[in-house]
Amino acid sequence: MRVRRDSASDSYTAFADEYKFRVGDDLLIPCGIAALANHSPQPNISKVVAGDALFLELLRDVDAGKELCFAYSEYARERFTIG
Repeated sequence: MRVRRDSASDSYTAFADEYKFRVGDDLLIPCGIAALANHSPQPNISKVVAGDALFLELLRDVDAGKELCFAYSEYARERFTIG
């Protein structure tokens, strides 16, 4: 779900703030497999913004059952105190 930052929809979905992706001036609340991605300083996926779309792209082969991780932005790491 895509919401405008600082909008009523953003405040109504504050429970999901830790999971929102920045896409330009908007925020995306991931659903499906994207909701399972976590942070790692050695990510195996990356966030790709193409126009209005956002994709998670594999950086290398990932074995079945392995965790999908991308590197959170500096803003996200500071906001959510992630090392």
